[in-house]
Amino acid sequence: MVPICGQAITLGLLSSFVTTVFGFTSSVFHSSAHVRPPRTARHTPRNGFALAAGFQTEANARHPKTKKKQKRTKPKSKSNTHPQEPHDTTFLEELKSPKSNAWVAKQNAKTLQFLRNTTFRDESDRIVKGLSTEEIPYVSQLGRHGEDAYYNWLEDEEHAGLWRRTTLESYRSVTEPTTWETVFDLDDFNPYQGLTWSLHDFYPHPNSPYILLALSPNQGDSYILREFNLDTRQLLSPVNDGYEISTLGMHYVSYNSPDELLIGTDFGEEESWTESGHSRVMKSWKRGTPLSDATMVYEGLVSDVAVSQWSYTDRGYHHEFRTRTIALYNVYWEYRAVVDGEEEDGGGCGFRHVPIPPDANLRTFGGDAILTLTSGWSPPGTNTVMKEGSVLVQPLDRVMDNDWTGVNLLWEPPDDNSSSLQTQVQFTRDYLILSVLEHVRTRLLLWQRNATNNGWVRLGGSCLAPVGETVHIINENNFDDQNSNAVFVIREGYLTPETLTYLPDAADLALLRAT
Repeated sequence: MVPICGQAITLGLLSSFVTTVFGFTSSVFHSSAHVRPPRTARHTPRNGFALAAGFQTEANARHPKTKKKQKRTKPKSKSNTHPQEPHDTTFLEELKSPKSNAWVAKQNAKTLQFLRNTTFRDESDRIVKGLSTEEIPYVSQLGRHGEDAYYNWLEDEEHAGLWRRTTLESYRSVTEPTTWETVFDLDDFNPYQGLTWSLHDFYPHPNSPYILLALSPNQGDSYILREFNLDTRQLLSPVNDGYEISTLGMHYVSYNSPDELLIGTDFGEEESWTESGHSRVMKSWKRGTPLSDATMVYEGLVSDVAVSQWSYTDRGYHHEFRTRTIALYNVYWEYRAVVDGEEEDGGGCGFRHVPIPPDANLRTFGGDAILTLTSGWSPPGTNTVMKEGSVLVQPLDRVMDNDWTGVNLLWEPPDDNSSSLQTQVQFTRDYLILSVLEHVRTRLLLWQRNATNNGWVRLGGSCLAPVGETVHIINENNFDDQNSNAVFVIREGYLTPETLTYLPDAADLALLRAT
């Protein structure tokens, strides 16, 4: 039995539903009619329609009357009363006989009468709409300060790749279709004949119109790099002082400033790559100069998995990190701070080792280090063993001094293992968000930094997803989380179609909790 619209329907009705909604022919009904109905009675729906399986409804089934006086018995309850089944249904095995066709047509007419009911049609339309294959066009900002543009990458049967943007007002409109402006059409990009290109990734600079596009041929892991100007909507080349890497590879790149790249690529030298095929050498590449003039800033071993270096400004603090990924869950971290344009004294290039577990994940929030543990760890100078999955907060300058006194344990898994960290830590301008799996239900927890005492305060309430439903958070700005508290919330489940909600303030996540 399949529940729909509060009614229980059998396979015959379901076939009629498919016919009505999707337009199949009546042969679908007939193909199921050749099966001989069982000799025992079945429960039938309470709505009074007949089905194509050969049963009568309670409203139409009548016990034969006789003149013989019967013994008075206690009446049976309605739930235990079953209709009588026709005795001779063997004619249904003759698929093309007029009699079986007439019988099927009669039953279908009764079923279709119910299916044409307004209530049923409204509900079926809602279900079909929820099963639509059309995807939600997810958008995000690119980190450009003051820009009210939300970008989306579209791939479908008509476009190899279309990068487009819109405003938040147009995107959220429920009365008008979203107005899109084309930024970059991959169909117009064809530097090599016979290849189908796709967007592998992109790397914007937050304070300029420049963005690096990683373009991959034939959906491969290797890609080329082309710089793009978001204001003029044009690809740049070395001719107009743009950055370009035309050699396929798994390059590493990060803007150090609008006119400087930190890049790991094939420099035409031996051992530019690690044995894993990733960058081994990082160089500084100035705009308007050839790649051969780039200067080395960091290098690892050929046996390493990868080497990387990047810098960014976070809520007034300028951070520079570099890492050697020696093996899976084995990363060697180094760091230096830049204050008023001057590098901190660390000897040599100013970088110092970050004394954290090699398998820990490190993020920053202003001047704080946010540490997520993937194995148990006891910070030096403490007598506490932090569990796997714990989230710790400590000022970054203390971390660099290996001073863990007063470390703030934001969250740790309970002893009964009923909860676990579901995703990495996420941030908005003022909040830290954790997604926790609690008894197979997603719960979102929020903390706010207290500027008065440099501490963190857990906000009351939380978003607890209903059973069978998951909740995901997408930052409004994928590349700059320090200018807004807005988030996009995705909810989906077995009985919930994929739904996107925009929240101007992440603190309102508590309003989404299940009742």
